[in-house]
Amino acid sequence: MSDTLSSLADSLILVVDDEAVNRLVIENLLRQGGFSSVVSVDSGEAALDFITRAQPACILLDVVMAGIDGLEVCRRLRTDPRFAYTPIIIQTVMSKPEDRRAAFAAGASDVVAKPYDPAELEARVRVHLSNALSSGGLMAYRAHMEAELAEARLLSEAVLPHPTTLERMAERGVRLDAYYHPCSAIGGDYWNCWTAGPDQIALMVGDVSGHGVSAALRMFAFHTLLTPPPPFSADLDATAAHLDRRLYAFGREKGQYVAGVYGLFDTARRVFRFIGGGLRHGFILHGQRSGPPRLDSVSLSGVPFGMTPHMPRDTREIVLGTDDTLIVYSDALVECDPGGPGDVSAPRDEEELAAWIETALPAGFVGESLAGWLGQRFFDRFGPRINDDMLIVTASLTG
Repeated sequence: MSDTLSSLADSLILVVDDEAVNRLVIENLLRQGGFSSVVSVDSGEAALDFITRAQPACILLDVVMAGIDGLEVCRRLRTDPRFAYTPIIIQTVMSKPEDRRAAFAAGASDVVAKPYDPAELEARVRVHLSNALSSGGLMAYRAHMEAELAEARLLSEAVLPHPTTLERMAERGVRLDAYYHPCSAIGGDYWNCWTAGPDQIALMVGDVSGHGVSAALRMFAFHTLLTPPPPFSADLDATAAHLDRRLYAFGREKGQYVAGVYGLFDTARRVFRFIGGGLRHGFILHGQRSGPPRLDSVSLSGVPFGMTPHMPRDTREIVLGTDDTLIVYSDALVECDPGGPGDVSAPRDEEELAAWIETALPAGFVGESLAGWLGQRFFDRFGPRINDDMLIVTASLTG
């Protein structure tokens, strides 16, 4: 509290008035009220010159002055980002409602009618300075938090596969693409890929429980379970058991788990063997290059990883033709907020999402960035209704 009072007393106050007597009275009034740093100038031009050398914490501004009047000074100050939130108290003998409206339209924080009551003027200066100091502290804190969140977002994106990694996977026979958009500054959806052995490419897609910073922290913890890839990552059962055991130990008291799918692309046999862990159904896109797009559903159901420490799991397998693409997505795409009256509704389930994809994709679509293409169009169409982290991963076999 003493620091706040000290800051208040030391705040620089600029008085702008072309009458010497008024300046002297206001200076003495404020100094008697405990304000130690008061400066006065006699014109709008002098005020604008002063602020090039110093930044007042509060400005008392007369309206009627020769040259640049008070309202114009106020307008110019508000165009300067340094003074966007500085308290500007306008003093005026004009008392008509339209005069007060003009003052506020120019950017005034408050209007004091002349002749003013000394106690009232001091009180208003004190209130506006106190609010400005509090707001300044909050804005500084917000800026600090936003900077930290921006850095955290960069770190969270850095754990996702780098383009050079995707190039190596394509050289080994699997073309992968992804679109990711967190619903807040930072999110918890995750995916990764790596070489698990000869003709084997591993894929992990996960939707970490929760949202925001807490989900991102759990996502980092989840990432450590797969980086570097465990030596048994070519064994689906062993990897799933590893995730169940470690995630359960990490978050059993708080219900922390990961809905996901872990699988292996066998590029020699052209199959995808996988264990489902609670994601929505995926899709196989057929005819991407040869004709109208057609989607088949792929069940990725199962108990999320980490719900229990020991979970017997089924291994499933799908065959990928030369013109097939696997599409895996998080539930943000089928859990959007409903549209208002007259709006076209966002997809509410897998069937509606499949219909939207088939409609959105042009016949004979050719492009390596299928996930990016779909994700951007979905976000452009339904962005305001998306209330969860949004992730799409696509995979197809090359050659």
